[in-house]
Amino acid sequence: MLDYTSNDAITPGGPPGTIRDNESHYVYVGADYALTTQLNATAKAGVQYTTYDSLSGSEVAPYFDLVGSYTYLPGSYVQLGLRHTRNATDIAGASSTDIVKDQESTSVYASVNHRFTREISASLLAQYQYGVFSGGSFDGLADNFLMLGINVNYRFSPNFAVEAGYNFDRLDSDLSNRSFYT
Repeated sequence: MLDYTSNDAITPGGPPGTIRDNESHYVYVGADYALTTQLNATAKAGVQYTTYDSLSGSEVAPYFDLVGSYTYLPGSYVQLGLRHTRNATDIAGASSTDIVKDQESTSVYASVNHRFTREISASLLAQYQYGVFSGGSFDGLADNFLMLGINVNYRFSPNFAVEAGYNFDRLDSDLSNRSFYT
């Protein structure tokens, strides 16, 4: 269930954010497989059926989530994944009657987590997401989103740690004045 909590208008003079409330049901088959003690895989594939509380229509979309991980040293591993699902979006629409329902997105992601010592670890993360808007005049337009990050963690004790990192984000969008990078 996705319930928006704001009663603020999502477009000038438009309906409240709660108009995009929806409920999704997933039907899928999945498997977890340990190829070795170091190499594991998880796969889920099926469909996602989404109904909207206030908007007309419903959506049926493919759903899958594939993840593989390899532990190369104790506390150090590489993970790769591919996921396709419907998700919320910050784009509301162009007018009070032009409502974007959500996005259908495919993401590819990878991470490397390395433990140097018991106290010091680092991670390198990368994710690319291709999302297509559903509904309204933006229907079928897409976002291309890239996220890269590097983090270093120092653990003082089991309950206290400090972390420093850098993240790079880039969005290339079919919508005007939306693209950015940081």
